[in-house]
Amino acid sequence: MSGPGEEALNRTGFLVRLIALLGLTAGLGEVLLFEAQKYILHLFIFVGRDLVWMAPLSELILFLVLGVVFLLVHRLFPRITWVTALTIFGSLTVMALLWMYTPFHKGAALLLALGVGVQGARMARRRPALVAAVVRVGLPLTIVLTLVMGIGTRGMRWWQERRAVAALPAAPGHAPNILLIILDTVRAWDLSGYGYHRPTMPELDKLMQSGVRFDWAFSQAPWTLPSHASLFTGRFPHELQADWLSPMDTSHPTLAEVLSAHGFLTGGFVGNELYLDYEKGLHRGFQHYEDYPVSLGELFRNSVIVRELSGKRWLREPFKSYEVLGRKDAETVNREFLSWLDGSGERPFFAFLNYFDAHAPYLPADSVARRFATPGLHPLYDGWTLYRGRPKGDSLPLDYVLDNRDRYDAMLAQMDAALGRLFAELARRGVLDQTIVIVTSDHGEEFGEHNLMGHGNSLYLPLLHVPMVIRYPGGVPAGSQVTQPVALRDIASTIMDLARIPGPSPFPGRTLTRFWRDSIPGSPDTLLMELEYNSRLPKGTPVDKGSMRAVVLDSLHYILNGDKREELYDFLRDSVEAHDLKGDSTDLDRHRKALQALTPAQGSRP
Repeated sequence: MSGPGEEALNRTGFLVRLIALLGLTAGLGEVLLFEAQKYILHLFIFVGRDLVWMAPLSELILFLVLGVVFLLVHRLFPRITWVTALTIFGSLTVMALLWMYTPFHKGAALLLALGVGVQGARMARRRPALVAAVVRVGLPLTIVLTLVMGIGTRGMRWWQERRAVAALPAAPGHAPNILLIILDTVRAWDLSGYGYHRPTMPELDKLMQSGVRFDWAFSQAPWTLPSHASLFTGRFPHELQADWLSPMDTSHPTLAEVLSAHGFLTGGFVGNELYLDYEKGLHRGFQHYEDYPVSLGELFRNSVIVRELSGKRWLREPFKSYEVLGRKDAETVNREFLSWLDGSGERPFFAFLNYFDAHAPYLPADSVARRFATPGLHPLYDGWTLYRGRPKGDSLPLDYVLDNRDRYDAMLAQMDAALGRLFAELARRGVLDQTIVIVTSDHGEEFGEHNLMGHGNSLYLPLLHVPMVIRYPGGVPAGSQVTQPVALRDIASTIMDLARIPGPSPFPGRTLTRFWRDSIPGSPDTLLMELEYNSRLPKGTPVDKGSMRAVVLDSLHYILNGDKREELYDFLRDSVEAHDLKGDSTDLDRHRKALQALTPAQGSRP
């Protein structure tokens, strides 16, 4: 028969407090392990700075929801006691912490956690008074700790921003605003302004008519982090430590740092939280930087249990739910930017916006998707499949490729509408014509070209050829175009030139204003593109053979693969790069030398 102390432990109020304490403990344990991974092991953790309060809160909510089910069962079967609750929720707490160790098999972690929970509950059953005391003291302590960390984290960011703004020097007189918009994962091939047969981005087309369009803009890397790092610093990827597992180092100044030093307000608003967040180093120089949002989806993404289960196909497939938890769309990025702009005062601003809508999974609204659907094509969309490597067989499934491209085009149109609304709002505020607007992309996407899908796997044209337009009334000729190949790394020096920032530019590269200010722009640059090997990348892709380098010289695109195999294409005549011209030894030798000149002591790493 249960003693008086144990009867109290079976009451609903105590069971709720017990479950709540275990939930908060699980979340705080996750915070501790995440911070150890980041600051001791120097690993990317891919969660936001609000982890310190979101993880405990999300696990608390999860445990309490499961606790409601337990209490209902407890009411029906009173012999299910607090010991059972401690076994179940104690096992969940241990399981959440074990799941953070990636190499640990999830099933093995579950069995081990269950064993720990059973043994822990057995020992606790002998000391109900101690359990009651732990819950009585531990619950308020964990609540207070979570609140202090949450308020402290948010308050520290607010204070740091206020201090940075207060320390700004005077801005140059009559300095323009600068708005840099990166359309993440947008290739030039699928834009109506670049000759595509579908009207994917009519608002961007209008911007091109009032600014300068660059027909052949090339990204320096086929994926997000090194491409942005190169754009922000004017440096080549091999000069930076911005890679799959390494953040951008502090060796070179960023555009935001330099503009901040000249009195500009700087704000960054990113949709790509994975590789543009605070821990990747690209926030450097921004007084205000919004990456991971405070949202319900982001809250639950901070729960290790929810994050692991949400990635399970068997759980989400019945609901046809493929969206990434916490993902920000272009409208959200716009709202964040405009809200910040409302409090910016009279200073000129430099704002960086990253739209993530065109990145997989492609999930457009039904009304937009219908406009771009291929007639007669009715594939069952599978948001869990992304052929980043070459599949078995000769080619990718045609229905799969067509459906993904239809959805991608629809996402471009959906994002373009948000872009148009942003420009309309800036015009309404009287800000647009006093602003240097640059719209480009960090890299493209493959849809079956060279039998590849996705990005970050090769240095072929679909991943490197991106749109770029610059609009600045009075500083940029409207309706003009540049036909020579140009590099995104030149954007930093171009902004310094257009904004007439005093003193020499700290950024390498050549200003793009030479194409409309100089009667003879000079000889074309040799463009360098790079992709580093990483063992975690999908097998069967070109980069699987080792790090890759490529150069564009005139109309020829030269690729040096990791296995030293060479490829050479004339992208003006052969945009799909189907005909390898490597038999021309003269052009090959010229491109080899150009590559060696740009990458001294560089080689493909196996």
